[in-house]
Amino acid sequence: MFYEMKEKTNIRNRENKYYLSTVVRLDETIDRYTEGVYEKIFIEQALSKEEFLETIKMEMKRNTKPKQITLTNVTNYPDAIVRNDGRFSEVTFSFLGKNHRLMLTHRYDLRPAVSLTDAPFIIISEGTLGLISNVLEYDVRLVTSAPPEDWVHYLPIFTQQIKEANDFKSAETVVHILSDTEEFIYSSNYPDALTTIVENHFVK
Repeated sequence: MFYEMKEKTNIRNRENKYYLSTVVRLDETIDRYTEGVYEKIFIEQALSKEEFLETIKMEMKRNTKPKQITLTNVTNYPDAIVRNDGRFSEVTFSFLGKNHRLMLTHRYDLRPAVSLTDAPFIIISEGTLGLISNVLEYDVRLVTSAPPEDWVHYLPIFTQQIKEANDFKSAETVVHILSDTEEFIYSSNYPDALTTIVENHFVK
């Protein structure tokens, strides 16, 4: 049944330029940003960077279950990445086994994007769908060195067209954006937000 579903999806989507050619089951050994793998913890206190890291260490010692810890009040947390037009809004630390990530989220005042013709990115992966999470995922590569404020406004229309092309209008669409120097995550559930992944971040 699984393979029949996958093949039908492949046939349907070959007719348009957005490919959902791999339907995946949720695998808890895979580090996914959006699927139901992590216990999510939200901290509303205005912690400093040192206090936030101490909280992370305590949670990791408490148990080894995958967690995603988000500081939603960054008043006392220094912004490690300067965005000209982006407002620093959240910092998130996730850990799943030895895979540890620090992620910084900025929010933007989006201007309308009428068409994707001038969008400075190309799709570099076949789409995947989490069967439990109902999340579509795509990888794209930037073909510009311009900062996010110059291209983030293309992402809402991009994710909307992906959902419509694949007949998953209610699904969340997550785009992993790669450049030569940075990696970003964008979710259609938070249209004005862009998350930067800080690679190779480990807490001892």
